Amino acid sequence: MYLWPEMNDDEREAILRFSPTWAIQTQGRMLRLGLSGSDDRTLRIWNLATGNCVRTFEGHIDRVTSVTISPDGRHGLSESVDKTLRMWELASGKCLRTFNGHIGSVTSVAITSDGRWECE
Repeated sequence: MYLWPEMNDDEREAILRFSPTWAIQTQGRMLRLGLSGSDDRTLRIWNLATGNCVRTFEGHIDRVTSVTISPDGRHGLSESVDKTLRMWELASGKCLRTFNGHIGSVTSVAITSDGRWECE
């Protein structure tokens, strides 16, 4: 996927290298937001039209393995090797809730088009 024609190869590589997990939120046929999770334990929200990082989310204590965006674009979910699932308010960057209880790393999360979510 080629999103930022004004970025040079080093800038694109840096984003993809440090953000191994992605979620894309669309509005109609237009790409709108990108949410990435990284080995550095952070999430970042990206403006896909400009390629700029809008906000950085901190809270996980180990690498982030999966992210997803709610259909309305208001919330994000992240999962981590730290055995937690976190719900984020994307507009503010606030962690709304941390879900604990897994005995191993959490590796995958998904939100259905009607807003229900599942994790593995």
